[in-house]
Amino acid sequence: MANSSPLPRRRANPDPDQIIKVLEKSYGLPEGTIKSKTRIAHIAEARMVFYLIAKEFDISTSEVAHYVNRTRKAVFSGVKSIEKKIRN
Repeated sequence: MANSSPLPRRRANPDPDQIIKVLEKSYGLPEGTIKSKTRIAHIAEARMVFYLIAKEFDISTSEVAHYVNRTRKAVFSGVKSIEKKIRN
């Protein structure tokens, strides 16, 4: 039976590790860099982009924080920071 719903099907959420791998490749970063403790600007930016993408896929702040070894507050702050950077 065909899908009679007028709304498109929502795709399954990607695995956070998949998102991280794609971002690391896109940013030219070695594997595991986004999860590292470094605060180097371009790495921190890639990490914040991960936060934003995860938010768009409704991945909880707690889960995101777990994947990158950060606090929920750090993730929330990172989302706000990258959203502000995108707006400007």
